Amino acid sequence: MGGSRLLSPSDAVETACKLLTSSLTSRIAAELRGSSFSELEIALRPKALKSADVIRIGTERWEAWARSWRHFDIEQQTGVFVLTSPVVVRGIPRDVPSALVVRNWSGAGALLAKFDRHDVLAGAERVRVLAARLHEATGRVDETLLSRARGLRDVNVESLMSTLTWLREHPNLGEWTARQLPVPDVDTKWLEDHEDLVRSFIDRDVAAELKPRPAVVHFTYADPAYRATGGRRHDAWTEGDTHSPAYLPSNVVIVENRDCRLHFPPIEDTIIVEGEGKAAGTLVKVDWIRQAERIIYWGDLDSDGFAILSRLRNDLRTRGLAVESMLMDSVAWAKYARFAVNRDKDGNPLKPSTVELPHLVGGEKDCYAILASQGRGADARRVEQERIPMGDAEAELRRLLAR
Repeated sequence: MGGSRLLSPSDAVETACKLLTSSLTSRIAAELRGSSFSELEIALRPKALKSADVIRIGTERWEAWARSWRHFDIEQQTGVFVLTSPVVVRGIPRDVPSALVVRNWSGAGALLAKFDRHDVLAGAERVRVLAARLHEATGRVDETLLSRARGLRDVNVESLMSTLTWLREHPNLGEWTARQLPVPDVDTKWLEDHEDLVRSFIDRDVAAELKPRPAVVHFTYADPAYRATGGRRHDAWTEGDTHSPAYLPSNVVIVENRDCRLHFPPIEDTIIVEGEGKAAGTLVKVDWIRQAERIIYWGDLDSDGFAILSRLRNDLRTRGLAVESMLMDSVAWAKYARFAVNRDKDGNPLKPSTVELPHLVGGEKDCYAILASQGRGADARRVEQERIPMGDAEAELRRLLAR
C-alpha cells in the first residue's frame, strides 16, 4: 500500500468483503479438499512510516484514524485480530495498527457480522452448500466447476442439480430423446438449452447417448401452376424418411422466419424453405435443394442474419453449391431503414458487432458495416424480414431470377 492511504475499520472490512467474495470459489473448493483457510492480511497503513510522513498525512487525521482502531472492539474474537507495530512521531515511539488479520472462517464471520455484512456471509454459505451438492451429485468439485455453478440463477442451479443427480442414477439413456428425459422438476427443453453446461460437470456426452431426433425442414410450394391444382401448399422433409416434393424446383429460397415462408407470393418453379438458423449440414441433406439451379438466402437485416448468410455460403460452397442473397445489401437497408429498431424483444439495446464475416460480398459487406460494425449509440441495427412488404420480396426475387 503506497502513499498516505489509511484504512479505517469500515474501509478494512470493505476490503475484506471484496477479497473474500472474489476468492469464495477457490477457498471453498480447497476446503472440500481438506485445505485450511488461507488467511487474509489487510494492510491498514504504509509500512515504513516516519515522523515526517505522519506530519505530511496530517496530525489531526492521523489521530482520528488511530482513535478509530482503539475503539475497534474485535480483539476477543477468535480468528480475527489487529497487528500493531511502532511508529515514532516527534521522537515518541507508539504502537499503532498495521494490519487486520482474518485467520479462519470463524473470524471472518465475526468480523462481517459486526459490520452487518450479512450479504457476504449469505453468499459464502450459498457457495458452500452449492459445493456440497455438486460433490454429492458428481463426486467431484473443482474451482472451475464451482465458479460456473455459482454464476447460475437459483432456478438453473436447481435444474442442474436435479439433472446431474438423475443422470448419475441412469447410465443408459438410449430409450429417450432429450425432451423425453423424465428428470423431476426440470422443463423438457432445459437440457437441450444447457447441454454444454451439463457436459462440463459430468464425464458423459449426453447428446450422443440419447435417441436421435431427426431434423425436420418445413417448406412451402410457391409455383402458381402447382397451387392451381389444389394440392397441399405446405410440406416437410424429415431426416431419414422417404420423401419427394410435389415438384422439383429450379429455385430454392431459404428464409429465416415462418411468416415469410408461409405467405410468400406465388412464383414459378420455386420452393420456399424455412431455415430457422439450421446448419447447412441439415439443408444439404435434402436432395432437391442440392439439385436446384439457384439457392437464394433472405434473412433479417441484422448481425445475426448476415452471420447466417456467411456461414451458409461457406458451408455450401465446400459442397460445390453457390448461395445468393436478396434484400440484404446497403440498397435494401436504405429503402427499409424506416422499419429498423435498436432494441431486442426484451427492450435491451442491440449492440454493435465486430465479428468478421469473410463470406459476405459487395453490398452485403457495406450493409453489415452500417448496421453492425459502424453503428454507435442509438443507431438502428435491425430490420426484421417480416416487416418488408411481401410484394417487394416477390419483385426482388423476380428481378434476381431474370438475371
